[in-house]
Amino acid sequence: MQLNWRYYLLLLLLPICTTAQTQQSLLWRVSGNQLKSSSYIFGTFHLLCPNQFKLPDTLTAIIQSVDTVYFEIKLDDPALFNNMLQEMTMQIHQSLQNLMALSTYDSINRIFQEKTKMNLNFFQFYKPILITSFLYPALMGCTPISLETEIQKIANKKNIPIAGLETADFQFKILDEIPYQQQANMLKETLLYFNRSQTELKNMVAMYQRMNIDSIQQSVGAEDDLVQYQNELIIQRNKNWVTILNKWLPHASCFIAVGAGHLGGEQGLIALLRKAGYTVTPILF
Repeated sequence: MQLNWRYYLLLLLLPICTTAQTQQSLLWRVSGNQLKSSSYIFGTFHLLCPNQFKLPDTLTAIIQSVDTVYFEIKLDDPALFNNMLQEMTMQIHQSLQNLMALSTYDSINRIFQEKTKMNLNFFQFYKPILITSFLYPALMGCTPISLETEIQKIANKKNIPIAGLETADFQFKILDEIPYQQQANMLKETLLYFNRSQTELKNMVAMYQRMNIDSIQQSVGAEDDLVQYQNELIIQRNKNWVTILNKWLPHASCFIAVGAGHLGGEQGLIALLRKAGYTVTPILF
């Protein structure tokens, strides 16, 4: 259960990323602007099969050299789990069955049980986009691991402090910007067209493995379900994070691990940090 809150981030951050033509890299050095020491940004794919991506020695060495490791949220916050549980349910006592025809609900429930060995009735009041999280082992064909967790283990071994760019409560509240009906439709599409969903996810993982940010952007159609929420999910959060980093980068060497969808584009972290006066260069590995 502890990993489930991360699953929806995979859904949110990667399918709607937009990028400019940049060098293909997931790892970037931040220097210049009178910084005393360099910091680093790494784009993650929040959940992967264990054999799909191994953290390279270059990355491990960099993590071990910094003063602070930043994730999107503070992963070792003792209140994280309880806060997560409080935010998982829909507001105004809405239920999933009320968001679709009974025959459709019965159909997707049969598929859900087949893929997860769980009854969808148990998740009636969950935000539908979070219910999708329970499908990721079946979609990926494995028990996925979190790159953030692997990075956290490296930091913990060196007693490097961990910090967050925002709170889990803030992340969950973003989901309330997406109408529950639209979330339910997305869940329905994932289940009814499960093979297609598997193929799309497989393609996204392959692009990540190739560090091919441009191809990820090109794979997204104009009618993507989440494009209209790009400002809430990506752009404004990037701006908030740069404001925070502007306060910390002059004082410490930081390693910043965030979803790869936050890196590219005119409103991505790379471009925003450059606009703020930093030199941001790719590190190839």
